[in-house]
Amino acid sequence: KRAPHSLLPLLLVFLSVSAFSAPSTDLIDRIRLDLPFSHLLVCISPTAETLQNVEDLRKNNAKNFFATFKVVGESIVPDVTYGEATLKAEGDTEVAKKFKDTIWPEFVKALTSADGPRFAVIDFHYITKDGRTQRTLMSIGWCPDKGTPARQKMVFGSTKTAFEQKINIGKKHQANDESDLEYETVFESLQKV
Repeated sequence: KRAPHSLLPLLLVFLSVSAFSAPSTDLIDRIRLDLPFSHLLVCISPTAETLQNVEDLRKNNAKNFFATFKVVGESIVPDVTYGEATLKAEGDTEVAKKFKDTIWPEFVKALTSADGPRFAVIDFHYITKDGRTQRTLMSIGWCPDKGTPARQKMVFGSTKTAFEQKINIGKKHQANDESDLEYETVFESLQKV
């Protein structure tokens, strides 16, 4: 007999905190086998290389403007990084002036040409209304509504929050179609408190 799906988290918590004995791996595996999408119970986490890429983007002298990451097996691994040394050498003000027309299209292309959902971190450069150059690190989740199998959407959805907590970036944006990746839409999201 199968356990009701909504009771699984409670059952696993009960089994893991039981004062009488530790839960048997065999029992948990049998419970997992009885449930659809039981493979999603496995913890998917970023690799050390993924975390290092995010830390590199935090630095003032970062060589890349953005990085994208994908789920492979039980890990979140680097997918695409983008940096343009000649533009970086021009300084933050010049980067901010050219960001919308040079870096942003490359970022959108990296996400929309991907073969599935992606996590992304971008060092967003812009000039404020009062003329100051500003840089803000932003986490963007890309999970297109069209063409993405349900399983990939479920893996992405169940992993996104944990990934964002792990990388600890305050500004977040979720994109589910190309209109969500328009520069103005994301810039507006960036400016929200």
